[in-house]
Amino acid sequence: MVYKTDEQFDLDLQTGEYYDMTFTCDWCNDFDRNAGNGYYYDITEMLKDMPGLYGAVDPWWEIGTLNGKIYGVPMLKDLGAEVFFRMNSDYFEKEKDLTLPEDMKFSELEPYLKMWKEDNPGDYPYYIPQIGLTGLFQVHERIVSRYLVIPYSKAGTPDGTKIIPVFDDEEYMGMLRDLHRWYELGYINPDAATTEEVPYTIKTPVRTGTAWTGSWAGLIPRYPALT
Repeated sequence: MVYKTDEQFDLDLQTGEYYDMTFTCDWCNDFDRNAGNGYYYDITEMLKDMPGLYGAVDPWWEIGTLNGKIYGVPMLKDLGAEVFFRMNSDYFEKEKDLTLPEDMKFSELEPYLKMWKEDNPGDYPYYIPQIGLTGLFQVHERIVSRYLVIPYSKAGTPDGTKIIPVFDDEEYMGMLRDLHRWYELGYINPDAATTEEVPYTIKTPVRTGTAWTGSWAGLIPRYPALT
């Protein structure tokens, strides 16, 4: 299976490039659009000869179904992703003699940003590109684009399936308020809205990242999980 971007997929369709399978979801190679246009093969009947596969996915086939026909095989992929702060242990632990916590809230990052800024007034401890913070805002399930969501913090409560406007998600809005304050304090680069990526030559003490099952093993003491 070859991963194709939206541009590669559309170009291959126009040129007749052969492919067996491709990744599709709501944000890459849009499933509904491509299945509706006949770009994906109807595997509904084929699945009758593959009871093992059908049973392994059941009851989630609706995810790969459009107008009663199955065009894709749903997979769990990175359903269990975790978001991390990646913090400079040489600075915080060795130079400042601190012990980085294994878990922290987003707002609790501020003292670390302040510490670096005081020691490095000409630098920005939280350098952010225009695309935003990698995976950091995965605090809710997007139901309708970015605007109607279900906060993960409500899981297991009576509001665990309640859809709300994103502006009513206090955890998310609190993170945005923190970012705004940190921007005004000079912790975030002034060109955050226009710069396309964080240059590798820029040394920042705090970054974010997303990890999947197993990839975080042995890293927790340095890269505390966002809770």
